[in-house]
Amino acid sequence: MNYELKQILKKQIISGAAPEHGSFDDYSERDLQVLVDFEKQILINNGYKKLKDKDFKLKINEIFGRQVDYTSNAKYVIADISGECKEELVFEPFTSEKIYIYVSKENNFITFFLPLPNIVDYLRLYPELAEYESKPITKQTDDGKINILQWKDISALAEQRPINLQTLISRNKYLFNERRADFAWLKFNDKPFLESLVKTFGYVKDQELLKFVLENNNKSIEGFGKILWNEKCDGKVVFNKETVKLIQESSIEKQQQYIDKIADYLSYEIQNTTAVLKENFSKKAEILGKIAYYGEKTGKKINKSFQCFKILLLDKERERYEEEFKKNNYYNISDFKEIWEEAKTGNGGVLLENGSSGQQTSPLSNDPDFSNEIIKEDEKLQLKKKKGFWNNLFR
Repeated sequence: MNYELKQILKKQIISGAAPEHGSFDDYSERDLQVLVDFEKQILINNGYKKLKDKDFKLKINEIFGRQVDYTSNAKYVIADISGECKEELVFEPFTSEKIYIYVSKENNFITFFLPLPNIVDYLRLYPELAEYESKPITKQTDDGKINILQWKDISALAEQRPINLQTLISRNKYLFNERRADFAWLKFNDKPFLESLVKTFGYVKDQELLKFVLENNNKSIEGFGKILWNEKCDGKVVFNKETVKLIQESSIEKQQQYIDKIADYLSYEIQNTTAVLKENFSKKAEILGKIAYYGEKTGKKINKSFQCFKILLLDKERERYEEEFKKNNYYNISDFKEIWEEAKTGNGGVLLENGSSGQQTSPLSNDPDFSNEIIKEDEKLQLKKKKGFWNNLFR
């Protein structure tokens, strides 16, 4: 292990710390394996309890929606935090563009594929490696020859290593050993990862995690929608009733705020021409219909009726929604049809019995800042912040 560790460290040091200039291009499964072997001992030393294969397999499927096949020769399963359903097993180190989770089937834990200098104090373990950073690493570019970043040039590296190690420990002990103390640490130090569990992978079984993500959701309308429903890698679309339950159990003041956010999301999704649901109207009707239904159920209790179904009724495709609702027996929800009909002809006055439109008022909430342009700009800002967070966390 010491020999392999030193050899890989030497190679990575010689390559530098600048992925934009090819520093990570020669990384392979061997680099990941040495990292995992090192991390295995770190986890053991910090009390991580390895699950039995059958239990770990169930957990990975429940949390990440991935299948762990212990009969295959592959040592790893990959999950992409960006949401892409990546089936091919690639070995690409962590960058802000490649945020892959690697599941080790040998050791039953998860990890990011970090370059070893991110977690190993290589100059303390192997002082002789300093000679490989004694000269600049040069790269020929269109602007001429430049010196690229070396690991010794990253001033915060020594300070960041223990944080990277604690992140590894806390993620695995929280997810697979159910350690709430590690969940508490992650809430303060690894919020994007916790958010990805819910928003990207649709993991909503942990009510405390779901509540944390729901209550800390920023103003992103799209982000709020990802807490309400999720599309799995097999194409299955899942509505998260667990989220609705949390909303209904919150204070009256918060319920009122959530109803407004639900209305905003319904309006956003109807107008969003790049939406995932745009390609399949049947899925769209089911998801938006259920969101609107539970929004109405919650709203009726707090005197905010006709705020959600009204948005679907104002949409030009309202008749298609009704067709889908009927065709699917109103999704076997006992009073779905009753509340839908009430929204059509009741105090909302949105759609009359003869099919003519009522008053075409804006379905958006009273938030004066709400607009499509603001949503788009907010999404860009959140993506920029997320990339910045991941880069800072693993350097």
